[in-house]
Amino acid sequence: TEFGSKKESLEIQEGAFNDVNKEEMDRYVGIHQCSYVVELVPSDISDGEETPECLQYMKSDPSGDWTQVASYNYLDAISTDALHRILYIPFRRRSKVRYKGYNLYSVSRSN
Repeated sequence: TEFGSKKESLEIQEGAFNDVNKEEMDRYVGIHQCSYVVELVPSDISDGEETPECLQYMKSDPSGDWTQVASYNYLDAISTDALHRILYIPFRRRSKVRYKGYNLYSVSRSN
């Protein structure tokens, strides 16, 4: 590599190095600066789950038109029984397994 071995490249790391995998809030930017947003969205928001904050912003954003580009099912581990997370039971799976939408949104900004 450009910096030699892994050990050598870690030795020249400047500043704080996140070696405990903690969230670093200073690395986030405001949604108004983004062209794309990935959000985990509840499948049925009327089930008592709140609408994610960024979706609320997208709906009220006067300077841009947000559109969903892609969506993928993402297992909702909290709402799905452990048995159905571990075993594939095709004839009972549809009614017992809960998913959330892992969605990608893009914006078209009006100038």
